[in-house]
This record gives sequence, structure tokens and C-alpha cells, in this order.
Amino acid sequence: MGYVLRPIAWQLALVSRLAAPSSNKLITAAKSSHCTQSRFILDFRTKEGQEKVQAWYKYQGAKTRFTHLEYRKVKHGQIKHEFIVVRLSNTTLCRFDRRPQDKERGLVLLDEGAPAEDSVHVLSSFETAYEDLMRETEVLLTINLPRGEDLSFILAVCEAIQTHGEASAYNLMRYNCYFFSWMIVAAVSRSTCDWDTVVVSEDGWGGILQTSFEHVFQGEKKAIPPQRGGIREWFGRTVGKLHLRRKPPSNIGLFGAPSRWAIETFRGALLTAYSNLRGDVQRTLRTLLLRSQLYTALKKELHSMESSGFLSAKLAVTANQVELPRQHTSSMCHGGSYSCRLCQSLTSASRASAEILSAKKHAGGSASNSTREKLWGDAGGYAGRYTWENAWENAWEDAQGDTRRIAARLAERGDIAHPSRWLPSEWDKNIARIQWKNAWDEVDALSVQYTTTVTQTIATTMLAQLTDVGPEQLIFGDNVLQFRKSSGSSKGPPSLQEFIRNRMQDHFEMVDKFGFGSFQELITTAEEAMCEIWIASLEIIDSSHYCT
Repeated sequence: MGYVLRPIAWQLALVSRLAAPSSNKLITAAKSSHCTQSRFILDFRTKEGQEKVQAWYKYQGAKTRFTHLEYRKVKHGQIKHEFIVVRLSNTTLCRFDRRPQDKERGLVLLDEGAPAEDSVHVLSSFETAYEDLMRETEVLLTINLPRGEDLSFILAVCEAIQTHGEASAYNLMRYNCYFFSWMIVAAVSRSTCDWDTVVVSEDGWGGILQTSFEHVFQGEKKAIPPQRGGIREWFGRTVGKLHLRRKPPSNIGLFGAPSRWAIETFRGALLTAYSNLRGDVQRTLRTLLLRSQLYTALKKELHSMESSGFLSAKLAVTANQVELPRQHTSSMCHGGSYSCRLCQSLTSASRASAEILSAKKHAGGSASNSTREKLWGDAGGYAGRYTWENAWENAWEDAQGDTRRIAARLAERGDIAHPSRWLPSEWDKNIARIQWKNAWDEVDALSVQYTTTVTQTIATTMLAQLTDVGPEQLIFGDNVLQFRKSSGSSKGPPSLQEFIRNRMQDHFEMVDKFGFGSFQELITTAEEAMCEIWIASLEIIDSSHYCT
């Protein structure tokens, strides 16, 4: 890599040196609004450096707001430096750059990179440096910001970049002036979009769920082919049109025959679980920088539902498939019918088993505290050896113990003559366990597909509502429009996030040609770093570092 790219690295260092005016200490003799200031090196790595940045910001006085941002590029040379400019007034601009430190420029070829030199530079239109900037660089993109933004926002982004684990160093392949510019443009544009408060408002989230559930439930009937009798057939119909029915089983299940009530219970449990996640999704959206990251972020957030609300829905379906005998139903007493008492045992056993199965499926999964205590207590401290069969047996026996105590008290009072008839037989326990596990295996497999489908549908529905910067706020440079025309694009100007993605792809495809990684993987890595930097930026902004 070094022999191939060393000439490029030296040219890059040369371009950076020529493009960077000399850096001096903060000017205090003249007002910042009347002259070009010295280039100021941003140092967020030390407390002293942070204090100097805050002093620089306060020195700017009231001239910190801007309504226009420009993404610029040097016109000539093999390596065309890119940077950001914001217009503070008709005669004053402020540029933000990233370069490698001159004395360490050879390290840009290494993975760990060279120390980055991030800077801010205020220029006046009455100075030669301003004229040179206009003549030697071109505008790739201009963003008009009607509500305006403040320099403190970009400083927070720069601080987050400089303190990021990987992006803090200047790397020729990844964390260079291009990445620096992408990050600032993406962050400033993202700050204009109220995704978390508008898209996931109470009404907004309810509408998203309603649209998504209707779409998935209507398509589920087609997605699951007809099967011979069993849970797969019934489950497919429960998530299809509600008017589809199957004949009730010959025996009574836990909740009776698969009825409209059972279907609504299943669907309602899911809807409740998703509805309760609105606050979590809202927080997730606030930390989301790029629309392309929505599905991954949403999938991670909704994954928790598999071990909580979704468990209840699966239990409602699986328990309904256990066929309980009708014996002794005419012998009603204080504790209810035989089937009712059998239901109590089944309910306890199925939930305990489901928690164990879910906990093993999802690392750190859904087992409750009481279940975890049983894992260690009943299994002698070896939680991995505690099986769902153990959970079933223990929960069933616990329920039986409660029934025995009730029966004993009733027998003492003479209310019942045969306490043993209260207790489900060994046969009942074994057959219920077999039927329940068979049903669980089938619905568990289906639930994975169902959860994925719902999540994808919700993400698609939300994505359509995640607004980007309006096209009326974007002005693209002639070279950008010419490139899209020459590449055969018929869609006209790109959206802002498409523009950033295209810039990333152009750069990383070049890196890919040198054989230093897949450009798709490099884009993914860059986007992940950008999202982390965005989150850190929000924390810095919330800390009010730059309050005057």
C-alpha cells in the first residue's frame, strides 16, 4: 500500500499545505465582523484546547448564525481537497477543513492514520484570501436553511469527530477531508428534520402500526400455503382475514375453539407490544442520522418485543392447541370444573417452559427473575442444564400443590368427598406437554417470519415519512448535474442523502480499485461511524458547551 499510494499521500499533503493559510493565535485587536481572521486549529483532545475553542466561539459575538452552507472542492490537482463553508453574512464566511498534520503526513497510509488537523477559518470578502477561495474552488452543493443554524452546532460535530475512536485520526482511505465534509453536511441537514417528534408522535405511530398491520395481515394468508390440520393451518388463518374460520376441535382448548376472540387476542397482544415501544422508537429516531440505517436500528429496537409482548401472543396461540378432556365438567365446585383446574396447571407450565425456550433462543433473553432463580436453585447452579421439560414439570407440580391445598381445606369442611378427583392425572400432564411443545415449535418458526415481516413493513412505512431536506433548499453545482446526466440518471437532481451516498460511493470505489476493501463494506463502516458521531454530537449539544 505504501509504495502504491505514497505519491498520492505526498500530493495530498502538498495540496493541504497550499490550501491552508498560516495559523496564528486568536486575534483580539479587531472586530471579527470586519476582517479575515487567522486560521484556528480545533483541539478537543485536551481541556486547554476545548477552552480555546469556546473562547474562539465567544469572540465571534453575535455573528455565529448562518442560513447558507456550501460543500466546496478545490478545482485543480490530482487530489481535490473538499471542505465546508457557511455564510455568516453577505461579506463574511467561515470554512471548516480537515487535513493531516504536516509532520505526520506519512502516517495517512497506515490504518491508524495520522493526527488530524481540523480547523475553522473566518474570511472577509474584502481580503485576498476570500477572492482566492472563490477562484480556486467550486461549489458542489449549497443548502439553504430558512430557520438557520449556529456555528456551535458544527463545532459540536467537529468535536464528536475528533473524539471518535477511529475518525479522530486522518486516514487516507476513510477518515479524511471527504468524510469530514459528509459528516457536517449530513448532521446539519438532519438537524432540520423533526423525525422523532413528527413521525413518531402518538397519532403518527398509531397510523404507522395500523397501516403496517393491515398490510401484513392481508398478505399473511397468501404467504402461508395450506397445510394439513394443525397449528400452521390455524396460525395462517388467524393472521389472514378475520372472517376466515376453522371448525372447532373436538375437545375444548384452554381458550375454547379458535374463535374471533382468540384471533383478536393474538393480534391485540402484538399491537399492544408494538404500541408500547413508541417511546423507545422515538429515542431511536432521534439518534438516527441516515435514512438508510432505519431498518437496522428499528430491527434492533423491536427485537426486544420477541422476548416480552410477543411471548404472550405466542402463548395464546399455542395453549389454544392443547386439547383438554371434558371429564368431570359436570362436577362443579368452589374451584371450578376439572378442565378449569387443568387449565391452571397448563397455564403455569406453558409460560414457564416458554420463558426457558425464549431465554435460550435470545442471549440474555426473557426469563423472569423468578425463573432465573429456579434455573440456579433447581438445577444446582447449572443454568445451562435446566431444560424446558424441567420448567414444565416444576410449574405443573407447583400448580398441583396449590390445588391439593385447596382440596384439603374443602375436604376438611366437608364440601367435597373425593379430593383426588380434583387433580389432573399423569396422563393429562404428559399429553398436554407433548401437544404444547409441538404447537410451540410450529408457531415459534412462524413467529420469526412474522416478526421480520412486520418490522420490514413498519420500516418501509416509516421510511416514506422520514423527510429529507426539501429540493427547493438544495442547489447543486454544474458538475454534479452534468455527472448525473452523463451517468444516465433520469431522476433529475438527487436528494441530499442520495448526494452524500453518491459521494461516498465514488470515493470508496476508488479505494476498492486499489484492493483495500470492498466499497460496500467501507460505506457501511463509514455510515456506522457517522451515526456514532451524530449521537455524540447530540450529547455535546445538550451539554451547552458553547452557551454565551
